[in-house]
Amino acid sequence: MFQNYIKIAIRALAKNKLYAAINVIGLAIGLTVYLFGGIIAEYERNHDTMYKNHQRIYTVGSVLSPTANIGVSQLDNTYSALGPLIGAELEELDTVARTIRRGYLLTIADNHFHETLRFADKELLSIFDFDYISGDASALADPKGLVLTRETAIKFFGRIDVVGETVMLNHEHDLHVTAVIEEIPQNSHFNSSLITDAITMFAPLEALNRIEDWDLAGNWNNISTGNHVYVMTKESMSTADLNRKLNAIFDRHVEAEMKEKFMTSLSVRQLKNTNASFWDMVGMPVIETIQILGVLVLLIAIVNYTNLATAQSIGRAKEVGLRKTLGAGRGQLMTQFLTESMTIAFISMILAIVFLELLVPLFNGATDKVVAIKYVALLPWLLSTTIIVGLIAGAYPSFLITKTTPIDALRDVNGKGAKGNFFRSLMIGTQFMLSIFMLALVMIVFFQNEKVQQSSDIYPKDEVLLLEKMAVESIRTRENTLRNELLQLDDVRSVTFAAQVPFEQSNSQREVSRIKGEKNSDVQANVNEVDHDFLTTFDVPLIAGRDFSRDVLGDERRDIENRRANVIVNELLTKKLGFATPDDAVGETFWGEQGEETESFQYDIVGVMEDQNLLGLHNKMKAWIFINNPEPHRYGAIRIRKGASANIITEIEEAWKRVLPDYPIQHRFLDGLFNQIYQIYKTMNGVLAGFAGLALLLALIGLFGLAAFMARSRTKEIGIRKVMGASLPQIVKLLLWQFSKPVMWAIIFALPLAYFTSNMYLQFFAERIDLQIPIIFMSGIIAVGLAWVVIALHAFKVASANPISALRYE
Repeated sequence: MFQNYIKIAIRALAKNKLYAAINVIGLAIGLTVYLFGGIIAEYERNHDTMYKNHQRIYTVGSVLSPTANIGVSQLDNTYSALGPLIGAELEELDTVARTIRRGYLLTIADNHFHETLRFADKELLSIFDFDYISGDASALADPKGLVLTRETAIKFFGRIDVVGETVMLNHEHDLHVTAVIEEIPQNSHFNSSLITDAITMFAPLEALNRIEDWDLAGNWNNISTGNHVYVMTKESMSTADLNRKLNAIFDRHVEAEMKEKFMTSLSVRQLKNTNASFWDMVGMPVIETIQILGVLVLLIAIVNYTNLATAQSIGRAKEVGLRKTLGAGRGQLMTQFLTESMTIAFISMILAIVFLELLVPLFNGATDKVVAIKYVALLPWLLSTTIIVGLIAGAYPSFLITKTTPIDALRDVNGKGAKGNFFRSLMIGTQFMLSIFMLALVMIVFFQNEKVQQSSDIYPKDEVLLLEKMAVESIRTRENTLRNELLQLDDVRSVTFAAQVPFEQSNSQREVSRIKGEKNSDVQANVNEVDHDFLTTFDVPLIAGRDFSRDVLGDERRDIENRRANVIVNELLTKKLGFATPDDAVGETFWGEQGEETESFQYDIVGVMEDQNLLGLHNKMKAWIFINNPEPHRYGAIRIRKGASANIITEIEEAWKRVLPDYPIQHRFLDGLFNQIYQIYKTMNGVLAGFAGLALLLALIGLFGLAAFMARSRTKEIGIRKVMGASLPQIVKLLLWQFSKPVMWAIIFALPLAYFTSNMYLQFFAERIDLQIPIIFMSGIIAVGLAWVVIALHAFKVASANPISALRYE
């Protein structure tokens, strides 16, 4: 019996090829998007499962106070000083280890490489069971040890048998290779971070302490993204229980002022979820959004099928009436029609798997990920999805056609009057409501991203070449020589050095006040330690006072014994300090901290610059202090003239070699630094646009099929109307209006929903688009316009037919 139902289903598909193709392709597209979204979410949430103890490994992050004002709500790490405290006080703990990222120039023989090292506690190698080619898990017990991956060993030495070889850091500090491990898999948080480099080597934290005088036990200052505190418990624990115990340690050791102003608590994350911490930091539920959008697209595909199947069921009413008259029960008929929908669902699932096999390699190639379709593990999900989709899609059409009596079925009661049209209108409206909602979100995200890009144009991104890896003492001592060499080049306008450049997401903050020692009026200000010509190089306008001058000795803070410095501030800081105008602030003084010293430091305002969002992107405007200080410079910046010679980069590289032959140059334009982070937003918009585009396409395909079917079912009616004198425009208008009504009411629900949801996204940005409502309405107009085009094509075709042929129909 079941085989006969399948045969009937296949014959029904063959009989109505156009509608069968629309149903199968529509469901296949919906299933592809749904499955792909689920596979991507599972991949992102299940990194690092290759490690034996992954279920007992957690990373410790931080929840930030609203007053921290650094552009994110939480961090993926915490103070390294908490590591030893956790190790001493957490009874359930097996091991704790910390990692700190630092960039150095590595020298092997005559070869130089700029690389990022992860300095780690020796216990790290007992937490992670790396695959050792040579050496073992004791490699970091050596205070000068170095662990390389296979590819890094080959890159440095041309071979992998390198244990015992020496590597120099910044020409001053030596390490020697104590182990070589196989490459860390790409689906590990070590390699897949959106904002930090992949890990290629480990060194002991004792080496960092030797090189930079890093306080291994008491560092409460540095908290940079990408550093980690790992804890491995004796047994697997719930994150809630572990979080409670770690926060008890946090409360005992962290001062109340720090909790109030910067970090309120700790946040534990299972190792497998560490890869997704970036989205938690910025407050965007991207992975969940991908899954929700996948479900919405699949829902639209199901509605498509249900709508067209319901319309097609009208043509099978007499078949059902005859079968009921001959004794067929309702259960038998329901089984038959559900079997047909299940058959279509299985065919669609097979086609969706084919699409996935084509899509996943393209995705991996574009994103450098290693997503794999594991059919054995996915089989229960694929089967259950197919069955559920088949049942949901076919439930209403089968119920509708089998619920009538034989007499009603033979008289085609379900296909007549408003009763038959209401459900179809509801389904069309639902489709377009979801499609318009997604389209509106895409347009909001797109225009907001354009706003971010336009806001960044206050800086000459394509004219400023950044020199990176400058934070080396022997490079700093030759800054002036390098500047003079560069300024000899015809196409170089200016040269400057700085601790921070526009768009770098770093927050070095100090608390300052108008009155010395008055804590109650503290104002938080970001600090950038710069060189002469910073404002000129980056086109930052002064609105009061003057720039730093080489003729004023006090402008260069080279001796902090006097605890006084000339500074340039932005207008926002002058307002926070209580000055009426920028001109009033020039020549005035304010006070604050300086480094780890407790004695107040005096800041004398010599200039006030225009408010500019130096951090850009999602950050709010902040108060800034610029100090002329050569010590902490990490960047050089070269302003190149517009229309410069194509050889200017080569000339800059040659000037660098003349001054710093023992350090390789590393550079990129300012727009490259901006795009490093902006690309994340663009990619997110592209993914959302893909989902929305497919959703709208499915809705239009469904409308196309339904319009074709309903127009065919009204062939005689249209023929009679034409014989009675109806014109072509009148008939087109009639059909157009009938199908447009559900699309129009869909807008009423979709636009408010889109407005509410887009507000959640826009809250993430300090500078937001002003035309949110017009953009959302534009999405509705676009959807209606496309729907009209689809309907009008069919309406015109049907209305143009010869009325004689129409009256002979059937």
